Amino acid sequence: MLGARDYSKLINDKLIQIHSRKRRIQDVDNHTIDAEEAIQCTRLSYYERRERLDDSVPEVVKSFLKETFRSKLDSTSAEYKVEKLTLVVDPAFIVDDVIVNFSVVSDLPDKVTPADLLYTNACLFALDTDLGVIVYVTPNGEYTQFFVGKSNRMFEHVIRRARILSMLLEEQKTPSIEPSYSCLSCKYYDRCFPQQRDTNQNLLEGLFGTRK
Repeated sequence: MLGARDYSKLINDKLIQIHSRKRRIQDVDNHTIDAEEAIQCTRLSYYERRERLDDSVPEVVKSFLKETFRSKLDSTSAEYKVEKLTLVVDPAFIVDDVIVNFSVVSDLPDKVTPADLLYTNACLFALDTDLGVIVYVTPNGEYTQFFVGKSNRMFEHVIRRARILSMLLEEQKTPSIEPSYSCLSCKYYDRCFPQQRDTNQNLLEGLFGTRK
């Protein structure tokens, strides 16, 4: 902090402000669902549209990195329509009919994450092609890649989740909780798992006896 001004806070606030302005808003159309919304926790996707909280600075930076990757790689969005539902995908790029998606990670994984697998498979259906590649990249330039083939079963799972989210948005009904380890880092944790922390030691003393 220089003088009386907290420049770190000013920069963080500006990043969040820019991110909020750039974020794509789809609230008007409950029947258009991004594949990422369908794949992640339905309750998280619902809150992001209906009762959204601002992202933290690390989430904003991660989003900027993802947007930079896509803009530099000339990504293009595509749609897959099923009756009233429109599923939107936005792959990094396409080369020789092969879908390529990138993910920035701190450590290279040994396996594909389920979310990346489902998303790339959805891209294959939306763009009517048979092969995808997921490339994991670390900040220091290391990378590994995994090939993804087309799976009707996985795509049906994404479409089913997209339909459920679309219906809940239309009816303005909050989805059921989907508990997982990712809940611990979710900004909506307190909405799903409200709790009161009591620092009073009397309870522990009653359970285990008073320490002498």
